[in-house]
Amino acid sequence: MSAPRWGIIGTGRIATGHLPCMLEVGCDVRAIASRDPQRGGDLAKSADQDPEIGCTVDDLLRRDDLDAVYIATPNHLHVEQSIACLRAGKHVLCEKPFTPSRAAAERAFEEATKADRLLGEVWTYLYHPQTAWLREIATAGESPGSLIGTLRLIRCDRSHTLVGGPTENTRLSHRMQGGALMDLGVYPLSLMRLLAGEPAEVSATGRFAEPLPGEAAGVDISLSMAFRFPGGVLGHSFTSIEVTEGVTTTLTGSWGRLTTTRPYNPGGDDLTAHLTRFENHPDGPGETKIKAPTGEGGAPSMFRHFNAAMAGDVELRPTPEQTIAEAAAIERINEAIGQRFD
Repeated sequence: MSAPRWGIIGTGRIATGHLPCMLEVGCDVRAIASRDPQRGGDLAKSADQDPEIGCTVDDLLRRDDLDAVYIATPNHLHVEQSIACLRAGKHVLCEKPFTPSRAAAERAFEEATKADRLLGEVWTYLYHPQTAWLREIATAGESPGSLIGTLRLIRCDRSHTLVGGPTENTRLSHRMQGGALMDLGVYPLSLMRLLAGEPAEVSATGRFAEPLPGEAAGVDISLSMAFRFPGGVLGHSFTSIEVTEGVTTTLTGSWGRLTTTRPYNPGGDDLTAHLTRFENHPDGPGETKIKAPTGEGGAPSMFRHFNAAMAGDVELRPTPEQTIAEAAAIERINEAIGQRFD
């Protein structure tokens, strides 16, 4: 079977990091689009590819030799660029968050259905063995061998201080759908939904930045979110782009508590979690480090999976329903903090 033929829209940090992963798993990258074709050519050259593949978005859309397009542009461009690619007969893998609007997500997937093409959202952590392991722990209940018993509470925090650089205004721009939730908070939101289901109740409060020059509204820069999931499981998340509190995910159950600090970027072979056993744990109280499952994961696995989905060999992950549900959850949080993206 011939290598899947890909195009890329976007030449920023994310695209720069993912291009080598695409090449590693056999993607035939034939076009890299940007407002300035030179930027696409420069990115291609940095990965030892032909700089002549640099082009504009319109050039990319007109090509009939591309099977799929990876979209790595600012948030506010995701939906419309995805729809344009779908209408041009191309499968689409789009960076997260796909959109903060359920209606926009549903509209895009309607276009995917009409075009008979796949539309996927980027979540590299989904493809690592640790993620399936955490889900097993969260759903085991008080069965034999369970580490924490019946899940009661999930706490997922992710924050780091925003520093200067080419993406700073993107993250602080309301027009470009920036903010702490859209930059970092979508990670814990996605993970908590994966572990506990769709939230029955959502509440949130946030602190906002001053609007950028020429914009009417600022974006959230720190955000506290609380959830009630099916079965009474509670969830809490703090996310920020103004302070650095780090990355922590903690699952607390009826028997114990498990904490990991690398839930979204679990590469390497030294992945561990900390388990605290409560007094009522079948193995007795105590604390221990547990070696979490390792193996291939991340971006290479994601692109390999999408290639297999295009060939009809696997079901796309996340499913359209899961991407729409993520957009709906983002929308509920934005409503709670009084933020609206038109």
